[in-house]
Amino acid sequence: MAFLYYSTQSSIADRISKRYYKRYYVYCAADFYSHNPGSSSPAAVYRTFKEIADQGDRGHSKFEDHKLQLKSVAEMKFVNQEISAQEHHAILYEIANCETREFAPILYLILRSSVADRIRPVDTVKKPNADSIEYIIENMRDEEFERLPTQVKVGIALL
Repeated sequence: MAFLYYSTQSSIADRISKRYYKRYYVYCAADFYSHNPGSSSPAAVYRTFKEIADQGDRGHSKFEDHKLQLKSVAEMKFVNQEISAQEHHAILYEIANCETREFAPILYLILRSSVADRIRPVDTVKKPNADSIEYIIENMRDEEFERLPTQVKVGIALL
């Protein structure tokens, strides 16, 4: 049995979680190249975020979808009084003004033994398909995983 779980996050999601929430809520898989559909495969999510960041593709459907998801999480945390009004406003500002390079993917390498008491399978009704094998980890702490950031290609237009 492998000793890691894999999850891919955007740089902006990672930064917001680290700065404001101090904990992480992640979907993960036991294999980086899982047989899961693209939306729940760490490798496929990594490729999508990298493509958005490298190509500066604001028109990519995942660009706006991910921003809406990040806003939804911020709203929920504000309503549940997990963040202040000032933090909520700051998060919404960051999301509204983010650049595509902030979608540069970060791979999380999660030590199974460190999250064994908190990991749970994704409910069947929330899976992209019934055969998908994926998990959720709530309240993950910085010391329970390693980050592998990626480099973003810098185009001529920026020079």
